[in-house]
Amino acid sequence: MNFFNHIAGSFVASSPALPIVTSGLGIHYDFTNAACYPGSGNVVTDLSGNNRTLTFVNLATWAGTYFDFDGVNDYGSISNISSVDAAGSVGYWIRLNTTLTTTLNQRLSGINSNWEFGRLDDGGNATATGCSPASVPLGSISADLGLFNNTHTNNAFSFTNSVWANLVFTWSIGGTAQTYVNGAFVHSCAPVNAARTGTWTIGRSPGNTARYYGGRLGWFTYYNRQLSAAEILQNFNATKSNYGY
Repeated sequence: MNFFNHIAGSFVASSPALPIVTSGLGIHYDFTNAACYPGSGNVVTDLSGNNRTLTFVNLATWAGTYFDFDGVNDYGSISNISSVDAAGSVGYWIRLNTTLTTTLNQRLSGINSNWEFGRLDDGGNATATGCSPASVPLGSISADLGLFNNTHTNNAFSFTNSVWANLVFTWSIGGTAQTYVNGAFVHSCAPVNAARTGTWTIGRSPGNTARYYGGRLGWFTYYNRQLSAAEILQNFNATKSNYGY
């Protein structure tokens, strides 16, 4: 259905944003939706229909439409998934609680220490093997997609404690890994075919219990395929109004 605005004596039609992409959707948490989280308890329902429940080990603070992770011990684990596919995509809506620093050393999520989707350590000490530049720039967030092959945000966005951002990492073994911020492509690299099995955690590194995430999380998705640029932009447009865009 079109919506019409009367402008200078004529009608201009505009279409509402398309819904999020559902093809290949393996996990979907949308904390603005009460069907995902009703506001109490430590269990988050997977809206994809694949029954990949997020169960908090230490419950993050609930704020009505998002969770606020304390960076100390808040995290959860995802059930019914023990590996990620050779091609895939992980997406977030996040808002940090602090400025990125080289000593922050936080993680958004991951399935093992070689496959971490969101390394918050301000770059510098994280390599980007086979990529240009050869190290992750300061002020960026990276994804370790197989033995330190890091695709990253490349300073395309100022990640601060005052603004939400849509962050997406995609990969295809034998192809490229890519990073998108707010629907726009910013960097690519070559992922490595390292082991992609383990226990998927959100809010903490799966391989290092000292690396917790401190910040807000409003939305999380995993697809079992590499989304296109158009699909990533579609998801951004479908959800951005919930985060001030």
